[in-house]
Amino acid sequence: MAFDFGPFVHATFDLFYAVRTLPLEPGFTVRLPVYANRKIYAFHVEVVRRETVDHELLGPLEAVVLRPHDLLDGEPTGNGAGEVWVRRDGRHVPLRLVGWFRTTDHFRVGGIRAELVA
Repeated sequence: MAFDFGPFVHATFDLFYAVRTLPLEPGFTVRLPVYANRKIYAFHVEVVRRETVDHELLGPLEAVVLRPHDLLDGEPTGNGAGEVWVRRDGRHVPLRLVGWFRTTDHFRVGGIRAELVA
């Protein structure tokens, strides 16, 4: 079976790499189309603030905080909420993730917190 999504639709796995190439500064927002669960969603990312992250091994790192969420037919889907801290250099390496995310209609993971350790 083949699907024609049109140009520039992302898979869930390459979406974060696409976001990392963008000019991530406070006030910047972007919507990217993503295919997941047999639907095309509008994945919305808002850069909400700058922050310094105290990393155990690397010391203080300048970061920006992203607030991602997805929309289906213009409405928030409720699939998750959270924030992602990425380094404020050109590579935008993820440093921290806090939130909850639902991976399918029947499975919800709550209280996720991830930190870059090395």
